[in-house]
Amino acid sequence: MPSDNTEQPEDTGPTRQDMIEGYLNYLNNPNVSKGDILKILGSILEKNPDVDLEQDKPMHYKRFRRGYLRMLQNTNQFKHERYHFRDVALKFSYFGPHFHSFSVQRVSPNTVEGVLLQALVHTCLIPSSDWEGLRWSRCGRTDKGVSGFGQVVSLRIRSRSKIEDPLCSVEEELNYCDILNKVLPDSLKVWAWSPVSIGFNARHSCIARVYRYFFSDPEDMEYDLCKMQEGAKFLVGEHDFRNFCSPNVLNTRHFIRALFKLDIKKLPSGDYEAIIIGRSFLYHQVRAMMSVLFLVGRGMERPSIVEDMLDLTKFPRKPQFVIAPGEPLVLWDCAFEEDMYDIDWRFPKNFSYREGFISEFRLRACVIDALYVPKYTDRLGIYRRRRRYVKLADREMEVDILTKHQNTPGSLLNLDLI
Repeated sequence: MPSDNTEQPEDTGPTRQDMIEGYLNYLNNPNVSKGDILKILGSILEKNPDVDLEQDKPMHYKRFRRGYLRMLQNTNQFKHERYHFRDVALKFSYFGPHFHSFSVQRVSPNTVEGVLLQALVHTCLIPSSDWEGLRWSRCGRTDKGVSGFGQVVSLRIRSRSKIEDPLCSVEEELNYCDILNKVLPDSLKVWAWSPVSIGFNARHSCIARVYRYFFSDPEDMEYDLCKMQEGAKFLVGEHDFRNFCSPNVLNTRHFIRALFKLDIKKLPSGDYEAIIIGRSFLYHQVRAMMSVLFLVGRGMERPSIVEDMLDLTKFPRKPQFVIAPGEPLVLWDCAFEEDMYDIDWRFPKNFSYREGFISEFRLRACVIDALYVPKYTDRLGIYRRRRRYVKLADREMEVDILTKHQNTPGSLLNLDLI
């Protein structure tokens, strides 16, 4: 009988063949960036310095190996501490459906912030590590699928001037837009940059955010524009919007927001455009407001339902309804007190592509809206088995927001983060 003390083979980790197969899987994945491929290849070379790339794999292996070694050489040669850093703001546009989300995520490199940060590192404008001193701040954190044409981030970025020389003037500074746009994808482009004072923060210094929502008529009817405009008037002003949001219970305590403008108009093409302006917004606030206005425009609800939902004595809790899709929504612009923070926007040599961004987005938004309308209409609860619409006042209410706070582990009820 075999002995129970038989030595088990020592687990030395993945073999060379395992790493090579994993690398090939990365090559075949279109969502993986070249930087990730180089990292995988780098781990292979570090753990297996004697691997024969010529015999094991085709010629592209050798090409990526050279690129990886060249990247290491360039990284080792460039010393950021030899240069001045300048506080700047970057204004850029992006197509939301092309990215998994806006904020950086560990599980996915394909985010707006992640791609932008990779481009900044690749062009040696920021160091590849030690980002604590960058003072990174974003004006708005858009949802998944939401686009942005006037998104703004602030950070400290490398200047042209070396540390032993005085900081150069703004006119002599690097053309950050052209440098970044050479390495950024077509779905993300920087179209303006500006020097800012040290106290500038893209999030807290913003005085107004402008959103636009594009949509078209359903196939079976036309929206009643007058009723939608009548309902939109109730939303303008300072209100408690807890019934018009999907509250992030860990980060939100106050739900009072000021809405400066909400105007809906019909475009010459026959489609609609809603312009929403406010200083700050709650989580999913714009999409929730548009969802209720869609019900008003279809005649399913009276315009006064908007005023009733703002009255917490009539609607102490939010009725259950589905928010509007995010693909037709765009963060159009962000406003700041430019004189206070010495903002002077500077544009790249080729500025025409932003107009192409806008025209293409309007076309895509209406197409996406047309595709979403049938599914979205059913999710709104307009059609039931007996084709009877359930009024918002007769629907079940969601759990009270403050109750969610108290019952959520690690709740930040006593902190005001927004």
